[in-house]
Amino acid sequence: MGDVAALVRRGARRALLLAVVLALVAVVLATTGILDRGGPPRPSAGPAAPDTAAPTPAAPSPAPVVPAPATVDPPAAPAPAASADRTATVQAAGLLVVPEIDARPAADRLAAAPLPAVTAYQRAATVIDTATTCHLDWLVLAALGRIESGHGLGLGEPGAYRVTAKGRVRPAYYGRPLNGRGGRSAVSDTDGGRLDARPLWDAPVGPMGLLPATWSTVAVDADGDSVRDPQDLDDAALGAAVLLCAEGHDLARPKALRKALGRYDATKGFPAAVRRLVAGYEKDLAATTVLLPGSGLAPVPADLVDGTVPAMTARTPEKKFVRAPEPTLVTPPKPTPAPQPTPTPEPEPEPTPEPTPEPTPEPTPEPKPTPEPTPDPQDDPTPTQEPTQEPAPEPAPEPTPESGPAS
Repeated sequence: MGDVAALVRRGARRALLLAVVLALVAVVLATTGILDRGGPPRPSAGPAAPDTAAPTPAAPSPAPVVPAPATVDPPAAPAPAASADRTATVQAAGLLVVPEIDARPAADRLAAAPLPAVTAYQRAATVIDTATTCHLDWLVLAALGRIESGHGLGLGEPGAYRVTAKGRVRPAYYGRPLNGRGGRSAVSDTDGGRLDARPLWDAPVGPMGLLPATWSTVAVDADGDSVRDPQDLDDAALGAAVLLCAEGHDLARPKALRKALGRYDATKGFPAAVRRLVAGYEKDLAATTVLLPGSGLAPVPADLVDGTVPAMTARTPEKKFVRAPEPTLVTPPKPTPAPQPTPTPEPEPEPTPEPTPEPTPEPTPEPKPTPEPTPDPQDDPTPTQEPTQEPAPEPAPEPTPESGPAS
């Protein structure tokens, strides 16, 4: 009873964590719009534009590019003939790839992933790492997509499946049914064949290989088309990210990642296979120079997405290196020192005569003041009488008129 109760508690805890993660993812999608491939959802009344197969030129391109496709799917382009090394599934724009230097199969290189798949892996990791502290590397999702479905292109004969420009797998991809044969587990049908087209046994669904019961728990609409579709790389990659991060552990730690991968697929050796692919993808990224108009999640200008995919840069031919011969040490003869020229003495400049300063006149000494003689003392003078007032002059008598002569 104790074991059963522990299993019940563990299942309830995991279901609660899944609900929390899904709620956080929904908030991120609603507030950021990181995964909007084709703009807002189209109204149901109008005719829907048909999906077209994404072009697949034959040039490897492992760069993590994230363009923003136009709202209308580009017309179908003829796919080139499949080559023997299965490198005809690469699509990208403006990449310069260094020569291959290891012996991995072409299908195990990041260059084998279609551009819509790389876009879906990167964006799913961005959303889940924004919503949680999971620290999920997008290369882990790429490795899962490679193991489960060959990035949606199938694991069998090339050309059986294609990935559209919107990231949908056509025709729908299903894994082998889990009927207990060939070392596979036996899982009875849980969806009535609605998702996996298998009425008796469950089978992995879509490019990320999610079982119907798992998809019913982690289903998300990651590209805003109002449909939760396990055959859509955007939806499937984000659902896989939710499943990996459901326990709330830091997947940057190897032990936590190994346990999360074991819950994703209990097949023995599955975590080691994923980590081996991730190591190879890291090598691909380190050996690639990206020449793009933008990087990260920045959208590509509309005039660069006019319904066609730019031509690919041809693969750089492998370089042949020839070992140079060992250099012979030759002692160079000592150079004869050249006679040093006798320096010509420069004439000394004649000294400029200094002007004779004018003599400063000596100041004439001021004459000493002659002392004034001391006057002899004199007797006080006798006071002079005050002058008397002079009498006023008497008026002269008026003259008497003279008497005239007697007549």
